[in-house]
Amino acid sequence: MLLTRTWFFLLLFFVLVGPFFLPKLCWFACSRTVVGWVYFTSGEMDDLVGTKKSLIIRFSLGKDTIEFKSNVYFRLPDDAPVRVRYSRLDPVDARLDLPVCLWADTLVRILLPLGIWLVLFLTPNRFDPLIPWGCRVFLRWGWPPVRVFAK
Repeated sequence: MLLTRTWFFLLLFFVLVGPFFLPKLCWFACSRTVVGWVYFTSGEMDDLVGTKKSLIIRFSLGKDTIEFKSNVYFRLPDDAPVRVRYSRLDPVDARLDLPVCLWADTLVRILLPLGIWLVLFLTPNRFDPLIPWGCRVFLRWGWPPVRVFAK
């Protein structure tokens, strides 16, 4: 398959970033939202930074009450209502329904592949890039799987 440089990098972006977003999108497809409340604020002693605080959140699901520890600390009073998103398949896998709580771990995990992709994509021709601007890229199942043809 013969691709332009732009289409090759678009395909490479989805190959590098897709494995990180796909599990999160499946989690969203099987998740529900419910209103929970802050049960209490816990603290753990850490040798490096002192006390590390986190929120313990409770929410009711049928006859059960589920508690979980928030991955991000917010200064909220006890018994404050919060929106919680939980997995239907595993209700213990719950998070606060805020973008920073839902996407922070995924965004941190894609930093290295995204950085490598940006360096490959944005290297100008004067620095002799791996895939020069204006070239064509040939993808195949044989060896070598990627061949670069300059114009």
